[in-house]
Amino acid sequence: MNKTDDNQAQKTTEQASYKLNQVVPILGPIQSLSENLDDQQNQFANTNLQQINKAPTSNPPTIFQQQSASNRSDFQSQQDGEVDKTQKELEALTNHKYSLSPWRFVQLFLYIVSDLSNSLSIYTFQTIGAQVAKIYDLDPFLVSLNLSFYSLLYPFVSLLANYIIDQRGAAFSVKIGVILTTIGFSLRLLIKFNWGYVLLSCIFCGMGGPLIFNAKCRFQSNWFHAGDLPQITTISTIVTSCNGIIGVLLPGFYFTGYDYKTDHSENYQDGKDLMMNLLIIELIIVLVCAGLSLLFLRSKPAKPPSFVSTIQRENYKEAIKGLIKNRAYLKLNVASMLFVGNTSALAALFSFAIQPWGFNQTDTSYCAAGMVVTGIIGSVINAPLLRKYKKFKMTTIILAIVMLVNVAIIIGILNLESRIILVLFVSLFGGGYQPLVSTTYEYACEVAFPIGEGSAQGFLLGTSSIFGFVCITVFGAIVQGQNKSQTYIMLGYLIACLIIGILLIFTSKFKLNRFNTELKNLKDQNNENNNLKTPGLFETPEKKNTANENFNQENVEEHNSGFKAIIEHQILMTTPDQGSGTSSNIPLNAPLQQDSNNITNQLSHKQSQSISN
Repeated sequence: MNKTDDNQAQKTTEQASYKLNQVVPILGPIQSLSENLDDQQNQFANTNLQQINKAPTSNPPTIFQQQSASNRSDFQSQQDGEVDKTQKELEALTNHKYSLSPWRFVQLFLYIVSDLSNSLSIYTFQTIGAQVAKIYDLDPFLVSLNLSFYSLLYPFVSLLANYIIDQRGAAFSVKIGVILTTIGFSLRLLIKFNWGYVLLSCIFCGMGGPLIFNAKCRFQSNWFHAGDLPQITTISTIVTSCNGIIGVLLPGFYFTGYDYKTDHSENYQDGKDLMMNLLIIELIIVLVCAGLSLLFLRSKPAKPPSFVSTIQRENYKEAIKGLIKNRAYLKLNVASMLFVGNTSALAALFSFAIQPWGFNQTDTSYCAAGMVVTGIIGSVINAPLLRKYKKFKMTTIILAIVMLVNVAIIIGILNLESRIILVLFVSLFGGGYQPLVSTTYEYACEVAFPIGEGSAQGFLLGTSSIFGFVCITVFGAIVQGQNKSQTYIMLGYLIACLIIGILLIFTSKFKLNRFNTELKNLKDQNNENNNLKTPGLFETPEKKNTANENFNQENVEEHNSGFKAIIEHQILMTTPDQGSGTSSNIPLNAPLQQDSNNITNQLSHKQSQSISN
């Protein structure tokens, strides 16, 4: 029995020794693995802290993707490729695709200078028409033909101007216009030989005008952002109107103090000398303007300022068809014709219209200067409001009503024969007229889009010029400066046209096609930016840190569970079968399982401390 007990005890000792010899090799690697894991966890924590500081744009690979070197390399390559692609797309969107040129206002100044050259030619004989008719023994109708030729040629030359603007650019059109204007001014120096040379010069200047004026809206669209165009158009219209006023004031002030009634020289030679000196001064101004334009004016910058400036406009033939079929544009065109065409006729004949009440060219010059001042004030008020609210229709109606009221008042105050009162209400009329002109220009471009600005503005000015020519021709034959009833007829007709134009605008519906297109593009671009966002890239720093902390905690838990599974798997696979001495999936005994859990929990605690630090 003792022998049997001894044998059993020996057998049990041998089995225990055998198991111990099998378990010790496992605990050795576990301890080694624990030491290695300490280093790995420290490295893991430092890496994640660096990622937090760097605010990564994409999620780092998980711990299981780091187990295999080849898998880790493939994953990292794939992640890098996706990040690089996303960054390139974002850089393409934010790489100043649309930018404002620092030279845009210099170019606008050069355009205004070009406009000045032609504006001088239009109004040279306007304020001194009565004096010129007596000095050169001409019928007043022949003197008014200076502006009539301009109005007559405008619609026909506009066809050519619009084609040149669309095909060769705005700057090329302006330069051709400046050259024709310079030729026209040179011909005026031959006035002492025959008045016919002046009429011939009006043809050259009249051809140059549309090439310059029709390019304005297209030129501004190439250099300025679409949202700023109403304000820029208002500013440029104010300044170009000032150019016209300079053309009006310069002859009037130059002839101040001269009266053909007191000129006792032979054949009014003193008056003719004044006229020649005036034309020489104007030619010098034109030559300077032409030189600046030809040397420095450019059609567009290297980078477009907005999306609408990059849109290919319809070709010339399609533009004509499109404008004819656009009912909203046609209604606006008719209204502008009634507003602007009649006013241009009034401006051409104003010196004759007020003559029956004893007013002279000096009074006409003061009225013109007052219109400039109030026009600037009205435009300064109108421009920011129009830019902010885009209420083109309401603005047009209000400005037309301002014009209507002041014309009615002018009819009533003429009999007072007061220069101050006349200048006051004519100036207030200009306060409505100048902003209205710029508003209708920009309104036409909005309604006609995607048809080019040159065509939209050109046909608007063309029809207004035709109507103005008819009015000048008709009322030029009626208003001779001899009786008051002629003036009343012309002013009453202007009131009727203003009322019709207001009703036409009020009953029509217009869409801001160009502005809506730019707005839609901005929304689409914003949506595209949102679709390209990657986790953490557009988040605040607090959100980035929170995202990384969540990421770290999740990977700590994932790492620990995976490590525990590895330990258990290795122990299970290396536990010997009692009978055969081979390895099999035999559960660990309680002490060994507890040791494994303790080791795993200790490692987890160390890892958590490392990450939190």
